[in-house]
Amino acid sequence: MINFCYLNFGFNSPKDFKLVYQITVMNLTMISLHVVVCHFCFENFEVEIETDGLFTGKNLEIFDCTVCCNPNKVEYSVWDGITSIRNVGDGNA
Repeated sequence: MINFCYLNFGFNSPKDFKLVYQITVMNLTMISLHVVVCHFCFENFEVEIETDGLFTGKNLEIFDCTVCCNPNKVEYSVWDGITSIRNVGDGNA
């Protein structure tokens, strides 16, 4: 989206106005909800993964299990805007 505005720099004539443009990039943050199995108690719990819309690659985050409160290391990858869980392991290591 491009927004245009005219600024007057203290001059009285309309020809002295300068055109200023601002390019606003839409918020590309993606939030995906996944159900994972806890590495410790083997119960299902939900994790919310937030990535920038332009990110492509692998990452890991630590999430505490909502049942037993132990830390789970969740490894995930993002390709073409699709987030997929690769592995859930011990978050203490």
